[in-house]
Amino acid sequence: VSTQSTGDTVEAAKSQIETELQLQRPLYFDYIHIIQRTALQGVDDRPSDEYSHPIHGDNCAIQPDGSCVKAPPAFTHRDWSAVVYLNKPAEGGNFVITNSKLNVRETLVPECGRIVGFSGDTLHGVTAITKGERFAIGLWYTHDISHAVDMEHLQRRIDFVREREEAENEA
Repeated sequence: VSTQSTGDTVEAAKSQIETELQLQRPLYFDYIHIIQRTALQGVDDRPSDEYSHPIHGDNCAIQPDGSCVKAPPAFTHRDWSAVVYLNKPAEGGNFVITNSKLNVRETLVPECGRIVGFSGDTLHGVTAITKGERFAIGLWYTHDISHAVDMEHLQRRIDFVREREEAENEA
C-alpha cells in the first residue's frame, strides 16, 4: 500500500462511516493495522465454526453473560471501526457480526476494495481461512480529539518504513 493510497483509504473509510451512519459529531483517525491471515497448511478438516480472529468488540470486553463492557484494558475511546479488504481469499475469512449470545446474525464475504464500517461495541470476528490468504486494513476512529492521530505523522511513519524496506532490499 503506497503512502498516498493509505491516507486516501483512511479518509475514504471515515467519510463512508460518517455519511452512511449520518453521524452528527466529527470522527478522528486513531489507529491503523495491516492484516494478513493465511490458511494453515496441512489442516483440511477445520470446524466450520472456527475463527482466525475470535469474536470480540473493539472498544469493550465481552462478559460471561454476553454483554460488552467499556472498561480498561479495552480501547474505550474507539467509537467506530472499519475493515478495508485488499483481496478475496480463496476460501473462508468471512467477517461475522454476532448478537450478545455470540450467535452469528450477519456474514460478510470479503471483496477487494470493500469497506465495512461498524460501531466499536459491535461483536464481530473472522472465520477461519481455509485456502489462500486474506489481506485487509483495520482502521479505528474516535469522536475524542485527544486520541486523534495526526495524518501527517502517519504519513511520516509510513515513509520511514518504506524507506527502511527499500534500503534493506538494496543491501
